[in-house]
Amino acid sequence: MGRNTKRRAASTRLEAKRPCLVPFLTPRDLSQLLRSLSRLLSPELRESLASAGLRSLYERKSVHFGQRCSSDWHQLVPTEAEGGEGPCVTCCSDAPKDLPLPRLQSAREHLLEATCLATEGFGSVCDGVLHMHFGQFASPRLGSMQPVVFSLAAALEKQQQDEANVINQRKPYRSQVCRLKQERVETHEEIDTDDVQQLTRLMDVVHMGLGTQFFSKRKRNCTATNAVVAHWRSITVNAKTGATTCGYCQFIAADASAHRCERCTQVFARLLQQHCSALYQPLKQFMLRHLKHVRYMKPCRGWNCLDDDFQDDDLMDLIAGFTPAGVLCGVYLTDLRIPRSMVRDRLALGAFKPVAPHLADHLVEG
Repeated sequence: MGRNTKRRAASTRLEAKRPCLVPFLTPRDLSQLLRSLSRLLSPELRESLASAGLRSLYERKSVHFGQRCSSDWHQLVPTEAEGGEGPCVTCCSDAPKDLPLPRLQSAREHLLEATCLATEGFGSVCDGVLHMHFGQFASPRLGSMQPVVFSLAAALEKQQQDEANVINQRKPYRSQVCRLKQERVETHEEIDTDDVQQLTRLMDVVHMGLGTQFFSKRKRNCTATNAVVAHWRSITVNAKTGATTCGYCQFIAADASAHRCERCTQVFARLLQQHCSALYQPLKQFMLRHLKHVRYMKPCRGWNCLDDDFQDDDLMDLIAGFTPAGVLCGVYLTDLRIPRSMVRDRLALGAFKPVAPHLADHLVEG
C-alpha cells in the first residue's frame, strides 16, 4: 500500500470519527495527535483539527483569537493591556466558527502547538500582579505580564494581499506583476527560523520597525529601568543541568536602598528575590529550552504606548523567542491598571506577603 493510499485511509477513518472524538480531546491532546499523525492526515483534516483545538482554547482558556482585546494572544503588538485584571469578560464566550488566523504553511497547527506551549510555560508569570520595586530608593512599582503567540505566516499572507493589491492597481502590467508575485511566494514558501534577516523583515511587515528593534544589539547593555530586566540579564542557565542562578539576586540588598532602614531593605530584597526564583528564573529556563532567538526587547519610547498618553497601560518590554515553525512566543511586560486595593488578591507567585498590616500597606500602596 502506497503512502498516499495510507494517508487517504487514515484521513477517512479519522474524519468519520471526528465529530464524536474531538469534543473529548483537550487542545494539547489534539496538538499531540497532529504531531503523531501529521504525515498520514490530509492538509484539510489537519487544519480542521487544529482549528478545533484553537476554538477550544478560546472557550476554555479565554484566548480570544482575533478579537483585538486584552485576551487576544495573536497580536504582534497588543492593542489593549491586560493590566493584571485577568481574562477578558466582555467578548462573547463562544468561539466564532472560523477564527481570523493565518492558514499558510500549516499555520493553525503550529499556532495550536505554540499556544499549548505558552499555556504550560507562561501561566505563572501571567497570573497575577508583579512587584517591580527598583532603583536606589526601591520605589514601589507594580506590573503584570500577558502572553503573545504570533505566527509569521500572517506576514506572508499580508505580503500576498499587498501584492494582489498591486496587481489590481497595475492592470497593464498584470503578466509581469503576476510573475514577480509568483517568484516572491516561492521564495518565502518556508519560514527559516535560522534566517535572522527573514525573521526581521517578516516582523517589520506586520509592524514597522518591530523586527529591527527585536534583533538590534543597541539596547542590550543599556541601563536597567525595572527589576524584571535587571533580573533577566543576570540570570544564567546551565545548558546541561538546567540549573539557574541570578547575579542580581546576590547583590540586591545593596542595590535596594541606602535610604531605608535595615528591616525595610531586607523586606524589599527578599520580595524581589522570591519573585526571581519563583517566576523569572523558570521563565528564562523554559524559553531557552523551547525557543530560538530568545530576546528581552526594550522598545523605543512611545512606539507602543496605548492611547499615546505615555502613562499606565504601557506595553513596556517584550520577552520572546521563536518556535521552530516560526511562531513568536513570549510575554509582554505591562504597567498595572487594576485598583491598588485589589492587588492583595492578585499577587503573583513568589510575591512577599508581610504579616504586619502596616508593612503590607506600605508595600502594596507605596
